[in-house]
Amino acid sequence: MKYQIKKWRVLFWVTAVAILYLGVKSTPNTQLFPEADKFYHWLAFSALTLTGHMAFRRLPLATLAAAVITVSACIELLQILSPDRTTSLADLTVNIVGVLTGLAAIQFVHGEEQRVAQAQPHGKRHKRRHHRHRRPREEYQAQEEYAADQVEAGYVLDKGPN
Repeated sequence: MKYQIKKWRVLFWVTAVAILYLGVKSTPNTQLFPEADKFYHWLAFSALTLTGHMAFRRLPLATLAAAVITVSACIELLQILSPDRTTSLADLTVNIVGVLTGLAAIQFVHGEEQRVAQAQPHGKRHKRRHHRHRRPREEYQAQEEYAADQVEAGYVLDKGPN
């Protein structure tokens, strides 16, 4: 498990550095089709959100989303410093949509994990939850009646006569 977390953290930081580099480099990226940069923004920030969650599982989703959106806004503002780049509210909007898409993907994956766990009755969760044998209520009542009879007969709970 620890190896997987390290792998996700490396992937997260590689994704973050790539987005930062591509976002602030002086020349714009090549576009495969018209308005392809919007698709790149959406894909990049969806991937950053998803890898961020996998790398830092204990981080609340709201905190992760706020951090990724803040990074997105900073990158857009840093483009002011480059003469060949322009800051775009449309790009920032697509970045936020990418973050929301990443959050939706996370929720979908967690929903699937829960459905799989519920479908496997002999899984670890099932065993952990039901590892103790519970006695029926009648046994408890019979045990209480027996104890009361012992007290009336002069016995104090398995210690013999007074």
